[in-house]
Amino acid sequence: MKYIYEHIEVRKRLKERKVVLLCSLFSLLCMLSNAQSFTASVIGSTGASTNSSGGSMAWTIGEMMTTTYSSPDHFFTQGFHQPEVKVTLEVKNYPVESFSIYPNPVTDRLSIDFGRAEGNYAIYIYDMFGNVLKSMSLITSTQKQLNISFKEFADGIYLITILNTKENSRSSYKINKSE
Repeated sequence: MKYIYEHIEVRKRLKERKVVLLCSLFSLLCMLSNAQSFTASVIGSTGASTNSSGGSMAWTIGEMMTTTYSSPDHFFTQGFHQPEVKVTLEVKNYPVESFSIYPNPVTDRLSIDFGRAEGNYAIYIYDMFGNVLKSMSLITSTQKQLNISFKEFADGIYLITILNTKENSRSSYKINKSE
């Protein structure tokens, strides 16, 4: 009797293994096949498309948007041209630049002390309308301090942007000019 129960148990385990193997094969087959895919195309009553070395352009008139379908990699909107957009986000941790900017508020001369900072920097002074009033460059290996004259500027708020041209990082500071 013990032999019969052992035989039944062995057959159950073999059957379970077969089911697991078949499910695994079916899952693998499903992953490898592309059952559906979207292509970027529009059927319109009127429109045109053109291609050149600089890019392409296509348009249609009279199409109605009815439904949007999407997947993690693609989207499809009926009746509208949609570009295939792939966005890659990269986050870099740049070292924090430590500048000393003084005095603030400034009356006639602003000093920027670069301390231990190394690299090439571009300095821009903007008014509150976004106009560049003054720009200059600095190599911190030869010069550790920069003095900027504010005599020609009217009283008000200015923005100084210091761009590290090597690492393409920037720091901005609000400067108040008053007599």
